[in-house]
Amino acid sequence: MNKNSVVSVESIATAWLAAMDQKNLSALEDMMADDMVMEMPFNESGRIDPGCFRHLSGKEAITAFLQETFDVVTSIEVFDLDITAAADGKTVFIEGKGCSQTITGQVCKNRYVFRFDVSNGKVTRFREYYNPVTLALAFGRKIAEQVVLTQQV
Repeated sequence: MNKNSVVSVESIATAWLAAMDQKNLSALEDMMADDMVMEMPFNESGRIDPGCFRHLSGKEAITAFLQETFDVVTSIEVFDLDITAAADGKTVFIEGKGCSQTITGQVCKNRYVFRFDVSNGKVTRFREYYNPVTLALAFGRKIAEQVVLTQQV
């Protein structure tokens, strides 16, 4: 294991999350490999079939998705991070809590696990695992493509 590469992967991953908190699209683009893949395998549909969850390929598609995200949230914060680097020095897992607020004022608190794969100083794959029910509540999305839940005030 190359200790320097592990530190580098951890640094890139935490810089990614900081750039998300700051809604800094330019910084995120600088960290992306041209052929980066972003996946969010847990989703409101409850399905795991290809096409049923977010799978974005390429810097352009990911940048467009992140811009759409930044357009509907006023704030993003990920905190209480627990970082675990893989022995290969190319992968890091980060567990944490998150809080964001939508442009409609809805607050979304969630738990996350992120997986970052890095090569040559660029993120080649990013996976984000979260509780999809919490996001469905915040954004008014259907769960299992059938039911929309509402929060009681």
